[in-house]
Amino acid sequence: TVDEFEREVGLAHLVAIHANDSKCPLGGGVDRHENVGEGHIGRAGFEVIMAHPAFCDLPFLLEVPGFPKEGKKPEGPDKENVDRLKAIAAAVG
Repeated sequence: TVDEFEREVGLAHLVAIHANDSKCPLGGGVDRHENVGEGHIGRAGFEVIMAHPAFCDLPFLLEVPGFPKEGKKPEGPDKENVDRLKAIAAAVG
């Protein structure tokens, strides 16, 4: 939790957020990424994260599969995922 991080490390040492949604539930023991709002974290989870005062001025570094374009395989972070994060940030103000 954020409180645990504050106690153990200190929020002053947090310089960025590694952001991705998850194909697997919390505690599943696997690291499978999903596009923003498409996984178990979902849009509501990102709203909570992005509204937290400790995170409002930090950069979010996306590690997502991306969406396929013109029949090609997804190639990672893309405009759609960036736009989704921006929309969530705007919604939570």
